[in-house]
Amino acid sequence: MNLLLWHVLRERKSRGSSATSSENLVNSDVKAELLVFFYNNPGAMDTVEGIARRVGRGSKIVERNIVDLVDLGFLNKRLVGGREILALDYSRYKDLEKMIVKYVDEYGRLSRKRLREAEKVE
Repeated sequence: MNLLLWHVLRERKSRGSSATSSENLVNSDVKAELLVFFYNNPGAMDTVEGIARRVGRGSKIVERNIVDLVDLGFLNKRLVGGREILALDYSRYKDLEKMIVKYVDEYGRLSRKRLREAEKVE
């Protein structure tokens, strides 16, 4: 499921459509991976370094992308024991889910269209 969601989010970006702020959310591979991670793990709470390990990326690139997700309200930051902890803002989980469902549905339509076009060529 992670690979499918990541691919769908990246497919949307690669088409370069005009986008709303939610659609602009996915303007990098790392952001797509972070969105998929938090969608699949809505209870995850960790430091930037911990999240970076979980998604298999460097902490600096993850931190740069997390800033946007915090600014858009998808993630919250809080201090716990002197460490900055990030977590999904549960009030935005449904927004994230709707966005992913929309992209999956759109991707499915695109795939069916490509399949029909390929059948015409043969």
